[in-house]
Amino acid sequence: TRKNYMNRAEREEFMILAAMAGKLEEIIENWVNLNRPKERIKWARMALAYLYKAMDDCVRGIPLDVIAQVVREVGLCTIGVIEYHPTRRR
Repeated sequence: TRKNYMNRAEREEFMILAAMAGKLEEIIENWVNLNRPKERIKWARMALAYLYKAMDDCVRGIPLDVIAQVVREVGLCTIGVIEYHPTRRR
């Protein structure tokens, strides 16, 4: 059975998926404008479609007002990638 709410971990996962989808949309748009290979763009669009499918599944059964609140929270968040340089042990 499905729940009608999202716990904190599920909300965070949804926010990350939304951020990934937003960034991938930007990348696809750039690739289209820069005439990157059509196959690359096709694969990226397919990946975006699967991201949206995952997002849809995350919110299946959740009331619309709860989904709207999570989407508002996504708009207030900054999710980024941090470059990591591991140090070698001596």
